[in-house]
Amino acid sequence: QSESWSWDRMPPTPMYSRLAGSHGVKIDNAMHLREIRLSGTSTLSYGSRIMGMDLPVGGLGNPVPKNMAGKVFVGPAGVPFRHERGKPVFVNTVSHGHLFLRVDEFGPRELPTLSRPENGAEPSTPASGQSRRLTPREDPLLSMETQFLSRLSVETDQSVTKKLWTPLEGFDVIEHLEHQLQHLPAYLEDRERVSLLFQHTAEKDELFIEQEVGGSMTRCRGVLIYVTFEAERGTGNDEEKVLVHLAAGIKGAGTTRSMLEEGSEVKSKSNNRITRPFRGVTATLSVASNETLPDENSIKDACVVTILCKQHGYWFPSVLHYLQRTFQWGDAVLTRLQEQCNFEAIFVPAQRSAPATFCHEHIRACGDILGLVYDTVHLRVKIPHSCSGIFEGSVGPPSSGDGTSEEVASLDSFPGSHDETGFGIISRSWRWMTKREAIMTGVVGLEPAKDADTQVLHLGLQKTNVASILLGLEASAPMKDDFFGCQHGASARSKDRSSFGKRKWRDFRRGGIKVPADLGGVQVILTKELFEETVKKCEEMKLRAPHKCSTGADERALFEQILQETSTQAGVLLQQIANSSSVKSGMSKNGR
Repeated sequence: QSESWSWDRMPPTPMYSRLAGSHGVKIDNAMHLREIRLSGTSTLSYGSRIMGMDLPVGGLGNPVPKNMAGKVFVGPAGVPFRHERGKPVFVNTVSHGHLFLRVDEFGPRELPTLSRPENGAEPSTPASGQSRRLTPREDPLLSMETQFLSRLSVETDQSVTKKLWTPLEGFDVIEHLEHQLQHLPAYLEDRERVSLLFQHTAEKDELFIEQEVGGSMTRCRGVLIYVTFEAERGTGNDEEKVLVHLAAGIKGAGTTRSMLEEGSEVKSKSNNRITRPFRGVTATLSVASNETLPDENSIKDACVVTILCKQHGYWFPSVLHYLQRTFQWGDAVLTRLQEQCNFEAIFVPAQRSAPATFCHEHIRACGDILGLVYDTVHLRVKIPHSCSGIFEGSVGPPSSGDGTSEEVASLDSFPGSHDETGFGIISRSWRWMTKREAIMTGVVGLEPAKDADTQVLHLGLQKTNVASILLGLEASAPMKDDFFGCQHGASARSKDRSSFGKRKWRDFRRGGIKVPADLGGVQVILTKELFEETVKKCEEMKLRAPHKCSTGADERALFEQILQETSTQAGVLLQQIANSSSVKSGMSKNGR
């Protein structure tokens, strides 16, 4: 665009370049971005762009905390001022409020992408000319979005089942959800169930509710990934073996997420070894014999590796992240897995069956009144002989037999929990068994149902440039004091208070309160499609560019309206403004 800013030269005012920053971003082989603390020379902006912008935190013209001398007010760019003889006198040593912005470019990465096979091509051998792309080439991750699977399911509804479903939206508080479900009075009688449904739709983002067009059915829809690890012959086995989840049971109750975030260890009875915590999930490293059976209190739940996905996110990176934390694989193992193993994918829309120990909260939330279906991907990972050693130390390679893993999860409505609530440790039993034995056992997720509407998909790799943006709100600009007398110095030592004068989350966590993470607590996934939609809406609203001279009266009025509304109403407000701007633009063009 002719009016776009050249960021390569310098950032637009009031932003400015910075030489260093104590926070950075790391990307792992599961394509997850992680915020990290930096120190020493790593804080310098080598290969990254670090920028800042001073902000009047507290509100322009408002009085500052009383610990500063005299009656002082918040000034432009956070520099306070006092009135002397009718004129403002600025305290230039203080600048409270600073926006930190860091841009990291990770270069070309091989990102997974889905395509449909053509001309009889086998799913395990995708080749150019043998598959039809499902997404634009410039946005390969589009097919990795969970919403993409939902769109595939909608196509199936329209072409096969001839049923249309419309999502129920517009609830960010539980009262709005109850209003949407007022046609189901029997369901609303169970307040606990309604609260659980709200949690998994509005908060956890694992389900969405949809209504049959022209019908009376209401159901919940989620996304489920079944991963079948299939060890090929030649790994010391006469037959192909698959990894099967046998059972799960509660090992300990009363555990809080904060206990595991602080790094508490969880002991395992197997071989008297202690497991290592990994971001709130632990896995035992011992390997049991073939005769090991699940605990007598465990719930039998034969299935392959099962992963629940969020509605707004990427399903394949979620799979890799789950495998990494459950089996404690490092980045090198994931690289080996992706490079040496063959992947096959089969998509099944609106599947009704699901493993009880993985989907127990969803089953409880829906009850007998709401239906529950999952758009499912059956992902088969064929492990060659050269790659079978990746399972060493977790559940063992295919020839060794059994193993266990442990994870912290909600015990609400867990099978056999006897009305226990809160978080606890769930122990899961795994076993390598022959494919023939798994079929006879009726392992869930091993194969799609015979009458299911399946779509065979290619899972390939495409090199694409990857970048990230890290945003943070700091108490003061570099080398300046904040309102509380603390300096933003070169030591980059973490302060006890936030920029709003409150204690940091870590102080509340020590008391056992459930609070956000210290690093990377809020992550926003902005796909190319959503970004282009955002740009389009901003253009329709005729917002002025920040580097241009403007009084900003229209922008201030807009943000005053947004801040007074709930998140849902704010979205409706933006849509109304965009529609109004589009109508005005169309009338202007027609009148010329």
